Amino acid sequence: MKQLRLLLLLIISNYSFAQERTHKEYQEQPKNISIKAPMPIKPNISVELFKTLNHLPVRIVHDPVTNTLYTCNTDGWVFKIPIENGVASDEIAFLPPNEHHINHLQGMAFYNNTFILVGNNNNANDFNGYGVVEKCTILPNGTRQWTTMLTTELYPSSGTLFDHAFAGVCFSANKDSVYIASGSRTDHGEIKNSGNYSGIREVPLTTKIFRIPITANNIYLPNNEETLTSSGYVFARGVRNEFDMALNGDKKLFGVENSGDRDDPEEMNWLREGKHYGFPWRMGGNDTPMQYTPYNPSQDKLIPVNGYANYSFYNDPNYPSRPVGVSFIEPIKNLGPDANWVRNPTTGSMYQATECTTFTSHRSPVGLVFDSDSTLQTPYLGSGFVMAYSPENGTGGGYLPSEDTAGDLCQLKLTYDSNISDYKVNVTRLVSGFNKVTDAEKVANLIYITDFNGKIWKVTMPLLLAPVPSFTAVQSSSCLKDFTFHNQSLNQPLTYLWNFGDGTTSTEITPTHRYANVGNYTVTLTASNPKGSDSTQTLVTIANPLVISNPINTNRIFVGTDRIHANNNINFNANVTYKADKYILLNSGFTVNSGSVFLSTIGGCTN
Repeated sequence: MKQLRLLLLLIISNYSFAQERTHKEYQEQPKNISIKAPMPIKPNISVELFKTLNHLPVRIVHDPVTNTLYTCNTDGWVFKIPIENGVASDEIAFLPPNEHHINHLQGMAFYNNTFILVGNNNNANDFNGYGVVEKCTILPNGTRQWTTMLTTELYPSSGTLFDHAFAGVCFSANKDSVYIASGSRTDHGEIKNSGNYSGIREVPLTTKIFRIPITANNIYLPNNEETLTSSGYVFARGVRNEFDMALNGDKKLFGVENSGDRDDPEEMNWLREGKHYGFPWRMGGNDTPMQYTPYNPSQDKLIPVNGYANYSFYNDPNYPSRPVGVSFIEPIKNLGPDANWVRNPTTGSMYQATECTTFTSHRSPVGLVFDSDSTLQTPYLGSGFVMAYSPENGTGGGYLPSEDTAGDLCQLKLTYDSNISDYKVNVTRLVSGFNKVTDAEKVANLIYITDFNGKIWKVTMPLLLAPVPSFTAVQSSSCLKDFTFHNQSLNQPLTYLWNFGDGTTSTEITPTHRYANVGNYTVTLTASNPKGSDSTQTLVTIANPLVISNPINTNRIFVGTDRIHANNNINFNANVTYKADKYILLNSGFTVNSGSVFLSTIGGCTN
């Protein structure tokens, strides 16, 4: 009964089990229930059920060498899922929990036959435990070499849904270290009034991101702020629950986190060393109101009715003071068009903001990935992607506003703004209808997505292919030394290099070029994108002399050759001009009929 009650509370509160659960009483097996398939919103995207599992996956990683997926559950098991000819094989129990020291596993990363497992060793009886980072290297003979990279001092849990523990993990760009996120244990820095350790707030080991070397062996982190600072392992502070972290194509580290029960926006942050991201004094660009007294939560329009009922919000004259001399880093601003609904703190009404820091409240972002290997077509090339948890099969629920039902896959189009020395992001919904998603892994143009129903979904994005250069050359009728090169290249090249054959070049998409002299020129176009480069050529000719022998019945101008030899008739009502750099020779066959106009000029292309 306790297990069911806690699980129902989890769903009502609209937090993913991976983000807002405490200990092992949340474990359950997948149910044989009917799940509606997610639906693409944008074209050229497809979604299919890839695999139904016999466990509840919290993380998913991919081994590109063997084309194998690995998932794990919070009980500490790691499962192996080989892919053969695009089809997932049956899951295989691979790493058992009795080989490591984590009984509440929330984070997993993989690189070059090495697993990094992150979580806590918790004692559910008295709600305390310690953070753990384990490394498992699979040796060539198949044996496993385990190393306990890090443990922390024992510290108490809040015994609530807000206890996030050690969760997010990400390799550094050169794979010489790993980032580890230790989440909050309170909703917004309040004193907890439940569990055996009632009366506690945050402690030094919480709300931080640590960076430790990949060679770490039995690092011990005490629950002491001064000692942690001097250790050199603290990378950043003030993160509530950086459940997912990932590097973009420029090797910048980003993270996403959910805010608390109050309707503050959820965050995406550019994570940098030595920065403080505001928790618990700032969340989603808003000040936490309990730091100011007197505070009356019954008048706070950002507290949902069922959020107010949990007694986390109250007048608190002893709320911790802000750190002196510390500037908080604000979340990345979302410029829309999606996931940008904000509640008006005066009226309580929802509106779609032009800038939101960063996502609609209670979306609970998970599964952050980037197209860091540039395998996707425009407009997705180089973008990030993030999932949003939904407990009601894509129809909202919990604290989610009706205007934003979450349960989706969104594109994150990041743009650096030098005026604020930070990024801004455009968030666009791509797929709707996911249910209780927990993680995602991008493999080329595929995004594998796990959920708390024991399923893996496969989203297929448009794949970027190697460019195929192609163009046509059109000679101008007003200056025969002018050419426009119409680019018809395929497969979305990102850069173009034109060589006009006369020692000049251009990087324009469709350039216009004037040649100084008559002659034959080989024009070369090289088109490039992250998949490769290719070239094509064509020959253009500026005739010398230009021989005009066909009758002219319409208005025409011939310009831009050294010499013109005319043998033609200019018929009735035609208006014709010849321009040449050196001379114009009107042969005996040249005639101008009555009613026509003919002009000849030495000077060529002078415009």
